[in-house]
Amino acid sequence: YCRQGRDNLCSDRHMIGMDWPGAFAEYMAIPARSVVALPAGISLQHAAITEPAATVVHALRLTQRALQMPLAEANALVIGGGAIGLLTVLVLRAWGCRQITLAETNPLRAEAAERHTGCASINPIETPVEAASQQLVIDAVGAGPTRKLAVHAVKPGGVIMHIGLQDWDSEIDMRKITLSEITLLGTYTYTMEDFHLTLSMLEQGALGALGWVEQRALQQGANAFDDLESQRVSAAKILLIP
Repeated sequence: YCRQGRDNLCSDRHMIGMDWPGAFAEYMAIPARSVVALPAGISLQHAAITEPAATVVHALRLTQRALQMPLAEANALVIGGGAIGLLTVLVLRAWGCRQITLAETNPLRAEAAERHTGCASINPIETPVEAASQQLVIDAVGAGPTRKLAVHAVKPGGVIMHIGLQDWDSEIDMRKITLSEITLLGTYTYTMEDFHLTLSMLEQGALGALGWVEQRALQQGANAFDDLESQRVSAAKILLIP
């Protein structure tokens, strides 16, 4: 996998916060090969968005290969207005896609997404998504209901990109996927090539001003997690600043 440039699938790959302890320590040691120099002029706060944004860049690069049309010409439904969903909208826009709808049930996040990205948003519980209406569906939640919504919404011959990992098991309509010739893609993190491409995009301002990212002091970390869990904030991402 590493020789193929698919280092995200390496069986000996380690990730801080997943199989290695998280980085809420004053100091930590990481391999030198994992250090990426920041371009001049990019702030640490903006650079911190590189990791989740690279996950989106990797997913959409895979999507481009599967779509039967240019990404810019597709109509897309993004399910979930968290950091991954919001970044998906921003990367889609940066790559020319203009027909984007965000499905988000939290009204605070939906309003913030519309304000910062200009995309239309709907609450899919209150406003059902039309069946077989989307050439591309990105599930940035990964729950049973969102997987069902993705299959419901995608057009015959369309693509579902599955990024979210909220639930482990759920039923999925494989009969529709088969008879409608739908491409269902899974994606896992990013390669170093994706990471460097994403950092370059952030340096160029391709993802906008990132005003939707909220910053709090590290001492407020516990409250930040609680606010995110309870859906009391509009921010899709909270950065904790030491």
